[in-house]
Amino acid sequence: MTKIIFIAQRISNRRNAIFPDKIIVDEHDLTYYKGKLIGYIKTNVNLKNIASVTIIEGVLFGDISIETFGGDKIIASGFLKSDARRIKELLT
Repeated sequence: MTKIIFIAQRISNRRNAIFPDKIIVDEHDLTYYKGKLIGYIKTNVNLKNIASVTIIEGVLFGDISIETFGGDKIIASGFLKSDARRIKELLT
């Protein structure tokens, strides 16, 4: 598997208008980028450490909740529902 990049929709919510969430999935890792005013916060998780993936679906967009076996939790918001479902499929 090569890297697959998912970028949240800018119109999904006010927070994503300038700094959209981004998820990159490859054969070994998930990388989550959360933009901020200057730079971003980058979180890497090995796919073997993912305990659960949940999608919270709205009318057009979906939020993704990813929990690790270590108890960490990532909540990425504003993805198209089809992208959110594809992310879940890749991670589970």
